[in-house]
Amino acid sequence: MRYGIREITSDKDPANYINSDWLLRLSPECYRDEVRFHAEMNLRLMRVWGGALLERPEFYNACDEYGQLDS
Repeated sequence: MRYGIREITSDKDPANYINSDWLLRLSPECYRDEVRFHAEMNLRLMRVWGGALLERPEFYNACDEYGQLDS
């Protein structure tokens, strides 16, 4: 079971995460690489753009793995 308690503060930033592969070829490994890239830049919140496709469970699993908040 995964769980967490998080306390966050943020500055308003209009940036969104948009899936980089519009042909839906992203594997779990590719999702982990993309999320890890954001984590290594100390970006701890990935806001999924509502106008794009809904992310798959692999994306959210990668966010859990690397401690990323997603919305």
